[in-house]
Amino acid sequence: MPGLRSHALALCLLLAACPAYAFKVEIKGANVSAYLRVGDGRIQGAPYTTSTRAQDPDSQWVFKDKDLPIRVAQRTRASATLTPSQIGNGVPVPLVSDATDLRSHYDDFLFCRPGEVYVGGFSRRPGNGGTDSVSLEVEPDTGTLSDGNGNHIPFTEISWTTRGNASGGGNEASQPILSGRFSAGRQTVASFQVNWWHESCHQFYYLNSQVVAAGEYNGTVTYTLSVP
Repeated sequence: MPGLRSHALALCLLLAACPAYAFKVEIKGANVSAYLRVGDGRIQGAPYTTSTRAQDPDSQWVFKDKDLPIRVAQRTRASATLTPSQIGNGVPVPLVSDATDLRSHYDDFLFCRPGEVYVGGFSRRPGNGGTDSVSLEVEPDTGTLSDGNGNHIPFTEISWTTRGNASGGGNEASQPILSGRFSAGRQTVASFQVNWWHESCHQFYYLNSQVVAAGEYNGTVTYTLSVP
């Protein structure tokens, strides 16, 4: 393969959040608010529900530093390196996440496995929320992952599977966020019922269906919880 600048193919996908079993649980109505975590994240104090807050789990539950600096700066990296013999052989390759926070901030349960990416959140309104819902959307920064030298891999080559419960329980069909595949543009991947906490664990894959020049390819995907 002439023109290759290295002997391996490295892929790096950055995932960013923008302002037990499959897990979906009702939470109390409150002032209008929204929360979205993709990969690592931090909150101040204990998780949403603990024994010390059994009577009022909402009390003092706030994002650390109002969450704004963390939310803007936080990135989770999922990456893989392919050997020359793997490139374009059609066998999907898992992307390994660098996330270290694998627990749910709902109850501190060890929810995801190493290498996976936690995706979860909620939208809240006063009352019971009725049948209202909000959309979880994903959008690549461009339509492709690029090596910076004019070579590209389309984002449609990146897919994910989804499940809940690090111990192995939970089937795909019951997940709040189903398995899927990125498109070149913005897409809706889930609808969240208001006043319910939703979360799943994602394993990303490079589908590896085409021969591309070896090199390091990078791209960024932004997750947005769109509240009307």
